[in-house]
Amino acid sequence: MAYTKEPQVFGGKHVNDNIVCIGCRYAYGEPPFEDTPQKSNCEMYPDYSGETKPNDVYFDGAPCPYRLEK
Repeated sequence: MAYTKEPQVFGGKHVNDNIVCIGCRYAYGEPPFEDTPQKSNCEMYPDYSGETKPNDVYFDGAPCPYRLEK
């Protein structure tokens, strides 16, 4: 790695603290979904489908098209 005066940030993104999944009826249910709205999967994006929540919803707090209040 070359020397640079610019600060370099290494690491990954964290789940948004205000993720819209908190309070959504699809984020809760039978294990493994119970009380875990911060997971990358939910009933609308099930683990077995291979699809996860969209990055803008998961990381940036964007609205989710499936959100329904509990």
